[in-house]
Amino acid sequence: MALADIVRRISDDAEREAAELVLAAEKDAEQIRHDAQERAARERGATLASERGTARDEAATLLAGARLGGRDRLVAEKHVLIDRVLENVVRQMQDLPDSEYAELIARGVAEVARGDEIIVLSRADEPRLRTALPEMLSRYDLKLSIEDSTGDAAQGVALVGKRTRVEVSPAAMVEARRAEMVSLASRVLFDEAEG
Repeated sequence: MALADIVRRISDDAEREAAELVLAAEKDAEQIRHDAQERAARERGATLASERGTARDEAATLLAGARLGGRDRLVAEKHVLIDRVLENVVRQMQDLPDSEYAELIARGVAEVARGDEIIVLSRADEPRLRTALPEMLSRYDLKLSIEDSTGDAAQGVALVGKRTRVEVSPAAMVEARRAEMVSLASRVLFDEAEG
């Protein structure tokens, strides 16, 4: 065999081997590209699923926040309406005719008096209670001394003992029964069950 045949044979073998290597490299590259595309598709799907889940969670959080905000505004509005009702109750009590107002104050005094207190009239109510209150107190067998106003109480009277001072006024009466009155106003205004 001649040298030229040997060189050609080596060259042909090298070309065939190079072609096989290129073909194998192309197959490997194609497999790597295919694997990368599959991995990218899986990762994209997982990322999309994760982002959708995150978006659903965020939407649920926003919705819950909006519902709570709406509920809080509704509760605040209900409190405003109830406060108006209670203010109106106080105003109606204050607007009673003098004899009825004196009866109301006397009844309030009778509920808390122990017998050793003095009554201090408020400046605002002194003219309307000065003459009517003693008679109303006698209906409850209360013999308490009545003093002129010191300006301590805005309305009604102050029942002052050695260590106690109790305001007896429409506002104090409503405040003392606030929970009961709020419950009643809620039932009437908002048709809420007692609970």
